[in-house]
Parts: sequence; structure tokens; C-alpha cells
Amino acid sequence: MNAIKKGKKYFNRDFIRMKIDSHRLRNMLRDYLDKEQTVPPFLMPRKTIDKEAFRSQDSLVWLGHSTILARIDGINLIVDPMLSTRASPLSCVGPKRFEGSLTPLHELPAIDLILITHNHYDHLDQKSIMALHEQVKAIYVPLDNAKILTKWGV
Repeated sequence: MNAIKKGKKYFNRDFIRMKIDSHRLRNMLRDYLDKEQTVPPFLMPRKTIDKEAFRSQDSLVWLGHSTILARIDGINLIVDPMLSTRASPLSCVGPKRFEGSLTPLHELPAIDLILITHNHYDHLDQKSIMALHEQVKAIYVPLDNAKILTKWGV
């Protein structure tokens, strides 16, 4: 385990940096240049979230990849909000959402808190965090990841 205990809290020994190694960069470039990627020949269906129904009962809504919108005991939370067009630290490369599959921010119910599971770019999306952070009461991140959000001004 790479954590140390101080009192009742655990801390990482080393800060874990977000990085793209040469292997991932090469794969991203290959995927970007590959013109035979599988794309459905139709718009992906997307249901609009019924905010009244969502507010009235415990619910889970999958928004794609790692993103889950949940209502549990009256608290609205979003897990790993990846609401950008591409799952990539770069806006011009990386897997792109299928046309019509992204739930717009204005269709989401009010969010009380954000839960981040880990700091990979497809789980800790800067654009999504920046769009949501002023509207939420709290953001929960793994040990030592608060430094990343602080660097972003959150």
C-alpha cells in the first residue's frame, strides 16, 4: 500500500500525476488516424431525464462510459462526470461520443455532490468539473487528487 496513516486519516506517500505516456499517445494517434472506426449508421438514441420522476425516488441513470447520475436518500450525485465530446485530455484526438449521445448539462437535475473514482482523463474530466463545480456542495476525490482540482481553480 502506498499510503501512510496519520491519526484516523490516510495519505498517499507520493502525489500521483495525471500523465500520458508514449504508449497511450501512440494508441490515441492510431485511433485518430484510423478511418475504419466502427460508428453506427444512425443517431444513438438518448432518453431525456424526467426530472420529476428522478426527484421522487432513488434512481440510477447511466450517462455513458463511467458517468452515473444517482439519487440516493434525497441526495443527487454524479459519479465521474465525463460530459465532454471526447474522452481525451486533448480536444482533437481520442474517442469521440456518437452523435446525439451526450446529455446536455441543462437537462441534468441539480447536483448536490460529485464523486470521482480516480484521476484518469476519462473519469476526471476537467471541462465537466469546471462546468459543474460551482453548482455542487462538495466534490469527493481519492487521496491526494484534491491537488489536481486546486490547480484547476476548484
